[in-house]
Amino acid sequence: MIWSFVKLSQKSSKKLLDLAVLKQKAFVFGALAYFLLQFNNIGISFVLPNYIQIVGKQSSLIGGLILLPGSIIAGLLNPYFGSLYDKREAKLPLYLGGLLMALGCLLFAVFGLNLSTMMIVIFYGFMMLGHRMSFSNTMAEALKTEKGKLRADATAVCQTSQQLAGSVGTTILASIMSVWQKQSHGSYAMATAQGSQVAFCFTLLMSLIILFSYWRMFKAEKAK
Repeated sequence: MIWSFVKLSQKSSKKLLDLAVLKQKAFVFGALAYFLLQFNNIGISFVLPNYIQIVGKQSSLIGGLILLPGSIIAGLLNPYFGSLYDKREAKLPLYLGGLLMALGCLLFAVFGLNLSTMMIVIFYGFMMLGHRMSFSNTMAEALKTEKGKLRADATAVCQTSQQLAGSVGTTILASIMSVWQKQSHGSYAMATAQGSQVAFCFTLLMSLIILFSYWRMFKAEKAK
């Protein structure tokens, strides 16, 4: 299907999406970071409520509320993060945001077998601060590399990748947890904790790829 779409886009006079946007390396790496930021955000938001209910033996209400403090704080600071991007060099909010997300994922991975409710709230707060600091700013920086009509196509790529990232992130992390739950011979709660820890390690890997993508994006911009 993807091959057919590429061929049709090359020959058609009325293109649904101009694939010329993908010729800019800076944009490609920026879009990749943008995708993975949302991948981690939605994926972790799926894992944590399940963890707190199954492993922590808490209610579904608590499972939902543990995500609230970090989301509120990060949401309130979102305008400041945009102002930081406008007033300072773009590298600061992007790298700092990526590092905060990596820190949150690292803490989840290290303490994944014995997470308390308060630990989840604090670690998720780090993740959300990192996500909000870098998410919109990543898209803004990536779009700077595209000029004229291609900017609209680049925006479409980013928006589509954002929607895709949520479903892919949930599916992959849910699959990781499911594998451990089915293969473990111990308690279901311990199997869930082990599967969650592996999922956290996977998001940590994605966070490192985000930081690498930023480095490549800025390098490509400098080379232009």
